[in-house]
Amino acid sequence: MFRLLLDHNFNQRVFRQVLRRVPNLDYVTAEELGLDRSADPVILERAASENRIVLTHDAATMIDFAEERLIAGLPLPGVVVIHKEIPVGQAVEWLEIFFCCSEPGEWANRVTWLRL
Repeated sequence: MFRLLLDHNFNQRVFRQVLRRVPNLDYVTAEELGLDRSADPVILERAASENRIVLTHDAATMIDFAEERLIAGLPLPGVVVIHKEIPVGQAVEWLEIFFCCSEPGEWANRVTWLRL
């Protein structure tokens, strides 16, 4: 089962539609964890401590911090960056395929970026 941490900037509309198609996801939001004002390294550390893949739209900084964790040899269950300009329907379809056609372990120590 996929364990996810949704970054504070992740589009909740997209995720609600994903949950309709893939209802058995174990997820928490940064807000629920009190991390809505936290820096990316803090979010990545919390995700690693709970073995959760991070879903984010933050391509500007999250990718760099994730790569720094990898270089330092720190755990990274995975980061999925979805460009915020991708249409909602396309993002939902891609995430459905992502969750239905792969296993969580396949994304460990990887940063995956869906761009336009």
